[in-house]
Amino acid sequence: MSDTTTIPAQMITDHLMAFRGLGYSNDDGWGIGYYVATSSSNHLAVIRRGEPSAPYDPRYVHVIGELLNSASRSAIAHVRRASSGPLEGIPDPHPFLRHGIFRDFEMIFAHNGTIPISPLYSLIQKTKPGYLALNPADYCPDYLDSDLFAIFIMQMIDLHPDSSVESCIKIAINQLAALITNTDAQFNFTMTDGHTLWAVKFSLGASDAVSLYYYPGISESDFWIVASEPLDTSKLWLAIPCSTLVKLVPDQAPVLIPLIDSDSSAFFTPSLEILYDNPGRLPVEIRYRNNAPTSIKIYDISGQLVTNFTLPYRQQGTVIWYGLDRHQRLISAGNYFCQMILPDTTCSIKLTILP
Repeated sequence: MSDTTTIPAQMITDHLMAFRGLGYSNDDGWGIGYYVATSSSNHLAVIRRGEPSAPYDPRYVHVIGELLNSASRSAIAHVRRASSGPLEGIPDPHPFLRHGIFRDFEMIFAHNGTIPISPLYSLIQKTKPGYLALNPADYCPDYLDSDLFAIFIMQMIDLHPDSSVESCIKIAINQLAALITNTDAQFNFTMTDGHTLWAVKFSLGASDAVSLYYYPGISESDFWIVASEPLDTSKLWLAIPCSTLVKLVPDQAPVLIPLIDSDSSAFFTPSLEILYDNPGRLPVEIRYRNNAPTSIKIYDISGQLVTNFTLPYRQQGTVIWYGLDRHQRLISAGNYFCQMILPDTTCSIKLTILP
């Protein structure tokens, strides 16, 4: 929800009460975060949470009144169905409040879906070692996937200070999609900095993507709302296409940005490349581009399959081979062949592993 100062109070109340009803099936608490305009040009972030399900917690209604009385500019509400981290007995950790370390940027963030924690954690650590110490997770070591996801988005914004927020989100989604082989992963999220509302719909299993809508579906509006499903019977709710980022600013037209450049032949020209030295020592980092679901297979010189990496989505990225075969045994030094077979081409490269 963006620019609540221009939305009729009754509409805010009606929509947040309709959203409250989603708490019957998402009964692991609720959270509402919003920005309040201060006397300066800055905005003050306020986060409210509850541990009972939203329909049974009277504080939820109280916070709606608090939000209306504060004349907040933007807000994000979330009801949780726990899938990672502490699963019960805590308030909904969403929305998350994240601050930049190297860039003057702050955001309220909420995620809808599930992302494997291990590759997400590894990607944050690999992208900039020590970043988690500077921008620590709210819950650790029992991490929440959504918490780490917010940190990774913030990390990309932090580390690309000359790029737009939209470009940073696109980099983050593509890097994460390149690393994750779980086709059930769902990346949907909304975030706001108090001025702009961003919404992402992205799923590795596109046909099973969690829905996401924005309202009103017109060329320009002085307010915008995003929700996982329409909150009333209006015909002006528009479904956000899969693999799409939407940027919503009051009094401006919606901007829909493809997260995967399907029309870019350069982006999807299949290729394999060994980073760093070849011949070289383990681990081996393999950069790839694929234009269809496939896998990278590594063979020994006798043609026996050593291991493979599944690539379920059209994307570019890297995989790291630590020299383990399919039975988790360390291979010996020598020559190997890396191959990626696609419908229209085959990419192969020779690897020489030094002792």
